[in-house]
Amino acid sequence: MKTDANGAQTSWEITPFGNTIPVCTGSGFSNNAEVTTTCCLIDDCYVLSVFDSFGDGINPGGYRLTVGGERIIDNWNNGQNFTSLSEAALPFCLPISTQKLTFASCDREDWTPNEFVVATPDAAVSAEWTIGDQTDDGYQFWFFNPNGGYSRRIFRNHATSGGFGPPSATRACHVKIASMVTLPVPYDVLLNVRVRSRVNGLYSEFGPACRFLMPSTPPACPLTNLINNPNNANYSCGVTRSFGGSDKVYANNVTGANKYRFRFERDGGGFVRTIASNTTGLVLNWITLPLVDGDLYNVTVAASFDGGATYCPYGISCQVQITNPPVAQNRTLMANESAFRMYPNPNNGQQVFLQIGELPETDVLVTVDIVDVFGKRVMSVTETAQNGSLNTVLALDNSLASGMYTVQVTAGDKTFTERLVINK
Repeated sequence: MKTDANGAQTSWEITPFGNTIPVCTGSGFSNNAEVTTTCCLIDDCYVLSVFDSFGDGINPGGYRLTVGGERIIDNWNNGQNFTSLSEAALPFCLPISTQKLTFASCDREDWTPNEFVVATPDAAVSAEWTIGDQTDDGYQFWFFNPNGGYSRRIFRNHATSGGFGPPSATRACHVKIASMVTLPVPYDVLLNVRVRSRVNGLYSEFGPACRFLMPSTPPACPLTNLINNPNNANYSCGVTRSFGGSDKVYANNVTGANKYRFRFERDGGGFVRTIASNTTGLVLNWITLPLVDGDLYNVTVAASFDGGATYCPYGISCQVQITNPPVAQNRTLMANESAFRMYPNPNNGQQVFLQIGELPETDVLVTVDIVDVFGKRVMSVTETAQNGSLNTVLALDNSLASGMYTVQVTAGDKTFTERLVINK
């Protein structure tokens, strides 16, 4: 808990749902202090009540309720938005599950109605895709105001699109904010979002909470930065990359932006290089003011909505280490080196990048087959290589189970074979 200038006015209690006798309480707090208190609870459902005796909330301040380090209710720095009582409309229950929102959907406070809040896939739900009744498997999202009042639960199943496509084992992970017509998500109110899976009609427990805010006036110039989600195949924060080849760094997408400016500043100073890209990805390969092998760079990104005429402010900084292996310093592949590259490997099952070089300059048909350990072909994709190379992203969409696979690539008269490890 974070108290305000009148800490003695604040108190709290946890009461079993349906009961009136609290099992844990707290009061008598210091002013402008951060206080941590523990409470031992058996598995059951409870109500957390936070009181302010003066009736002006905790301003500024707030509180969090955690279990095992995971948030159940997050009302931090939001205590000014209640008067005498802060209490969610529905109780919290123990234990909690590990089911949660994706990294990119968690703790965002710049949502717009046409976006999708996304849950991490549950393998048990994905396994029910196309099996039996498609209406009783999916995910239930719970949006609620920790200060009380608004509470909305919505279920997404395999049978309906919900505006997200194409059909897949993970389509039900997505809920469109604007789809909640009954009890729509309010603007300018800090909410918590929790999610739980449902398999054959049986719900799991809700998992950890994430903060959520949909402003009525979206930021005119939203910030972005290099992708710092370690579960994202394009993870680019705190990474090592080579310069002069095909390595890339990626920024988080900003809806409506049409240009991104990347700023590289050598750690310790003495060098700054800015370079723009029409997409969120930037190939680390240019001539003027190149990045130097062995140097560490602090990288920030700014988005533009007018083709680079003006830019939003830079977002938070991420570090990128440049380390050039001998092959990366030479821009042409040697004859005895492989012209096929596949990464990341091991892979989290979302997408894999394929790069193929040393092909004829004419159009070449490229077939990519993924085969499991039993010799069964589980995926096949055909692309066309142009100008002697192919750079493509193969969308796996979490459709492959964890394990070892063989990737067989046929490009004209060339054949490449490499193992792919899926590790979710």
